[in-house]
Amino acid sequence: MDPQWGNEFDAFMLMVIRRATLDAFWARASSTVTANLKRAGKDTLEGSFRTAMEGPQMVPLMGCPHLEDRVGMAPAILSLVASLRKGLYADHLQWASIRKTRSWYSNAYKAGAGYQNNTVYSRTGQSMVATTCPTDGPWFTNFMRGLMTFWHSTVSAEVPYVMLTLHGSFKGETGLRWHCIPIPIRTKSKLPVLKWFTRALRRRTETDGRVTGWFFANAALKRRKMSYYEPMLQDHLQSVKEDYKGVIPDGIDIEGYSLRRSGRSGAHTEATNNKVPIEVVTTMGRWRKRELARGTQPGMPMTQVYLRVRNAVPTLLSFASDF
Repeated sequence: MDPQWGNEFDAFMLMVIRRATLDAFWARASSTVTANLKRAGKDTLEGSFRTAMEGPQMVPLMGCPHLEDRVGMAPAILSLVASLRKGLYADHLQWASIRKTRSWYSNAYKAGAGYQNNTVYSRTGQSMVATTCPTDGPWFTNFMRGLMTFWHSTVSAEVPYVMLTLHGSFKGETGLRWHCIPIPIRTKSKLPVLKWFTRALRRRTETDGRVTGWFFANAALKRRKMSYYEPMLQDHLQSVKEDYKGVIPDGIDIEGYSLRRSGRSGAHTEATNNKVPIEVVTTMGRWRKRELARGTQPGMPMTQVYLRVRNAVPTLLSFASDF
């Protein structure tokens, strides 16, 4: 059925179709598109000079003469409409919730008339099944990748944050690793995160005159062990316990707090109480499998690590926003 001009439902649907198309474009870098276009121009120009081929013979027919959904536009529209839904902690759904539309659609398609059981590719015990499900096709895959890129780039700008960049050895991992942690400037507790980071950097760079080396270092500029700061932490906590009754219960033994475990364990507990998705908690706490953890792959230069983490900033910010 052709769209009816003036119909609000048709107008909204056309807008969403254009948005889905643009999202699919986002999956390709502009430099890649430009390079492909230039190469196509050179190839067809040289082909027309050196051969008897003409335009239609060299360039595949663009567009489709039939009005049908061949790429998965329907589930793409449903995904975009779902993205407008109000979330638990924001005015819109998080990316982890948006992509669930693809999951249920794929399962429903393969459980219905689209189910196929005639082509199976198997190798070394692993099998791949041929499917006509549009959400498994290349266009929808590009749409989801572009949607994720666009969503993260736009939502990230709404939440100002400080990127804490660490380089060193981490528990359960070998060698040196880069690890980027986005910390939101504004949290529920109103802790002055930006002020603290600014003071710490100013002290190191202006007061101490150091712009390289270990951030926590001794007089010889060697790395200071974490245990050096534990008495300081316990003294501060004891002062809080005595001066601000009820903040730390009387039955809590301050001596049991440690920089090695208390921070990450407490953050895990607080995030769980705030109903932060477990995927976010495990990613932030580096408890996820290495191949699934954003920003923790070994052997990656800093620029690649930062780009990976930047794509996950809105999700990771949800970890600390409610603290």
